[in-house]
Amino acid sequence: MKKSACIYLYGIVQGVGMRYHVFRKSSSLGLSGYVKNMSDGSVKIEVEGEETSILLLVDYVKNNVRWA
Repeated sequence: MKKSACIYLYGIVQGVGMRYHVFRKSSSLGLSGYVKNMSDGSVKIEVEGEETSILLLVDYVKNNVRWA
């Protein structure tokens, strides 16, 4: 069953390749959606796909991206 998620990342997340890393990982997991820099300095991630893939993306961002 498809699910969707809206995730916000805070910290040093703009100008460091965050959108690229999230895009590559989400694509490899078969997720669709977008990654956007926000005016408050955060990054917004909107994804849709299998729940297990979304959870893997969240785990990746939390544990493998040091600046978030």
